[in-house]
Amino acid sequence: MGLLSDTVQDLHPITVHFPIALLVFSAGLSVFLFIRPNAALQQATWVLLWVGTLSAAVSSVTGLISHFPYEETELHSVIETHQFWSFGVTALFIAVTLWRWLSRRRQTDAGTSPLYLLVVLIGIAALTMSGLTGGDLVYDYGINVRGINPLLEQ
Repeated sequence: MGLLSDTVQDLHPITVHFPIALLVFSAGLSVFLFIRPNAALQQATWVLLWVGTLSAAVSSVTGLISHFPYEETELHSVIETHQFWSFGVTALFIAVTLWRWLSRRRQTDAGTSPLYLLVVLIGIAALTMSGLTGGDLVYDYGINVRGINPLLEQ
């Protein structure tokens, strides 16, 4: 059972990097396309957005599962701060993805509008806060860190 529980705990740190990379790349391309439009790259921002949003949902679920062992500890409030940012980011990007999907169905891709760019950049700022608070959990509190690092003095 130890291997199974360790694997479940390890899913969040594995999955969390996908939404970070995909959503940041989509936003970066959107900024570039705002300056220099390109239909093929516009399609790429759409694919990156929906795959990044899907991976954010997966990451939120695995994060929720990973936090259960800490539910009754004093670290629960610190974990809740990270959850607040993460759930907010996931909800925001779900809304942005739905907005863009609806606009694409109407043949007017919202991905080229200044409002879309503003909302996505706000989402990236919130994603950054989620990553920073998650990093604090690992590096300041040792959440989900097992073993001893032989390179560090004890």
